[in-house]
Amino acid sequence: MTIVYDRGFNLNEWFVIILSITGLILAWRFRNRFSAKELIVYFMYGFFIGTVFDHIIGIAPFDFYDINDSSLYELTDF
Repeated sequence: MTIVYDRGFNLNEWFVIILSITGLILAWRFRNRFSAKELIVYFMYGFFIGTVFDHIIGIAPFDFYDINDSSLYELTDF
């Protein structure tokens, strides 16, 4: 089976950028409701959960997908 990787900057990368900016805007809007420590913990928790589950479904025996455009890590993977 041949794996075809996308080589361009496309909708996948824009989706990551837009969600990141949206999250930062929401954090800024709710800065009076949550303390800075709480916001940091929420962002770290989201990052941790996303990373753990990406790795769980991306390794053997599952190996469901390659992250983003190639099997190598890129800047947008972090």
